[in-house]
Amino acid sequence: MELLNSPEELAPYDAVIIAVKHDKFKKLTPEFFKRISVSKPIVIDVKGIYDREQFKDIVLWRL
Repeated sequence: MELLNSPEELAPYDAVIIAVKHDKFKKLTPEFFKRISVSKPIVIDVKGIYDREQFKDIVLWRL
């Protein structure tokens, strides 16, 4: 596994997994996920940090 300086480095992605509640990740917007995704973004929100209403144009899975 290799850490990236920026998620844009290897974009586009089929899906993104957010597994922590760090402030940096809380600030990510639906537009950010659209920009780095192949098509309609799939975001797996393990900690439930994103509001479903704000992310209604994105496939949002929450645990």
